Amino acid sequence: MRVMQELDAASVDVWRVSLSDPAWDEHCEAMSEEERLRSERFATERLRVRARRSRIALRCLLARYLGRPARELRFTYGAVGKPYMRDVDIHFNVSHSGDWALIGIGGHELGVDLEQIDRRGVNIAELVDLVCHPSEKERLRFSQTPAEHFYALWTQKEAYCKALGVGIGHPLTALRFESYLGSSYRVIDGERETKYVVRPVPAPKGFVAHVCVPRGVMRLGYADTRTIMCSPF
Repeated sequence: MRVMQELDAASVDVWRVSLSDPAWDEHCEAMSEEERLRSERFATERLRVRARRSRIALRCLLARYLGRPARELRFTYGAVGKPYMRDVDIHFNVSHSGDWALIGIGGHELGVDLEQIDRRGVNIAELVDLVCHPSEKERLRFSQTPAEHFYALWTQKEAYCKALGVGIGHPLTALRFESYLGSSYRVIDGERETKYVVRPVPAPKGFVAHVCVPRGVMRLGYADTRTIMCSPF
C-alpha cells in the first residue's frame, strides 16, 4: 500500500518525524538485532531513543511504499555507512537533529540534512574556514542572521554529500551554490557544475533543512508522519 502518489524518477517525498513521540516504541520488533546494537552505542539514553525511533520510522515508511512487513526489510551499507536496499529500485536518506528527523524517499539518489540552529557548545566562527567557500564567507560576514545563514549552507552541503554517499569528508570549502529555479540552487563542486540541485525543506521552528536531488526531479512532496497511521508490522 502506498501512502503518497507513486514514486518515479521525477519525484521525491520528504517526511518529517517527531522523535519525541513514544508511539514509535510500540514497533521496536521491526528493528533488526544489528540495528538494536547500533542504537545502544550512543552515549546517552536520549540519543539511543532518538536513534531507535528514527530507524523504526524509516522502516515504517519504506514498508508502506513497498508493501512489505517492516521487519523483513534488509539493508546494506556503503563505504561511509549510508544504508540502501539491493533488491528494490527505491532510494532513501535520513537526518535527525534534536527531537526531529527527516526521511527522504525517491526513485533515485538523494540526500537530506536537518540541523538545529541554536546548538550549545558549537562555535560557528571556528567552523567557517572548514565549511565555507571564500564567496560564502564574505556574505556570512555581513549577514543579519549569521547562525541561520551558516546552517543553511551546512545543510545544503551535507545534503549534497549524502546524495553522493561520500559523507562530509568531501572538501566542503570547494562547494558553492548558484541560483537555479525558484528557491533551488545548482551545486558547483570545485569548477564543475554537477547534476544536482538543493532545495529548502519546511522544518520545525528553530531548525533548517535541505534536500539534494538531481535536476530532473520535478515534484517534491512534504508530509508529517503524524498524518498517517502506522501499518501493523
